[in-house]
Amino acid sequence: MMSNKIVVVNNFLDYEDSRKLRHYALGMKFGGRDESTQYEGLRTSCLSEFDPLLYESMGKAMLEAYGYSDVESFSGSLTFHVNRVQDKNEMVFKDVAQRIHIDQALHTGILYLTPFPKPNSGLMIYHNNQIDCIQNEYNKMVIFDSNFYRHAIEDFFGEDLFDGRLTMNFFVFEVVDAKKGKFVFNKSDDKVNDVQ
Repeated sequence: MMSNKIVVVNNFLDYEDSRKLRHYALGMKFGGRDESTQYEGLRTSCLSEFDPLLYESMGKAMLEAYGYSDVESFSGSLTFHVNRVQDKNEMVFKDVAQRIHIDQALHTGILYLTPFPKPNSGLMIYHNNQIDCIQNEYNKMVIFDSNFYRHAIEDFFGEDLFDGRLTMNFFVFEVVDAKKGKFVFNKSDDKVNDVQ
């Protein structure tokens, strides 16, 4: 389902559910990146490894917000991620222009989980020589076609997990929708195949 759109949903979860999800994330074990990864900050393991019900429900909710109408199954990576001021010093690419990238996935989803975030800490989307900024606002969800839009984080903030830029990140590699068919990201050629 490659429609090259960006979907933004404010108040993605009801308020109490968003608070519970943030609290749950703050209790997780976060780890740093290894030499083979290109992100800054700390991430949890994929939720499918330790909470398959949350992985399934959040993944389906994000895909349905994007426009899939009857998700039978999907595969991807769903993690919590935090960026702090100190992570700027550990950046692989110090300059924003060097951090612009395309994710190796079918879709990328982000759910912002920090109340009262620092301004200009959202997502910069680059397309057709334009830059659009999607502001970081608590409980806002963004999902888009990963290999159509180049993007980068605007800025980091906070000193620790509790006041840093906390997100739930979703990278989708395959979706099977009963009405729309099967869509697969082929990592070998960076293309999406509509299998149907």
